[in-house]
Amino acid sequence: MFRKLFLMSFVAAMAAFVVVDNAFSQGAPVRGKVELKKADGTVVPVAEAIVEVFRTDAKGSLPSAKTNKRGEFSFVQFPVG
Repeated sequence: MFRKLFLMSFVAAMAAFVVVDNAFSQGAPVRGKVELKKADGTVVPVAEAIVEVFRTDAKGSLPSAKTNKRGEFSFVQFPVG
């Protein structure tokens, strides 16, 4: 009886670990556009701009991205939080 209870508890704990581990490793794609507003009021995209992301809660930063000719950038997986 003890072995069965121990085995069931162990399996439940491992299943919970897998679910929690997968939940924390999730990320989301982030996309954006960099635009410049000129003095005459027109808005133009900024090509070849470097977009850098910095964390405020921990030291370090994420990889940077460069805008394309339409001023668009994207990060494939951005950590949630």
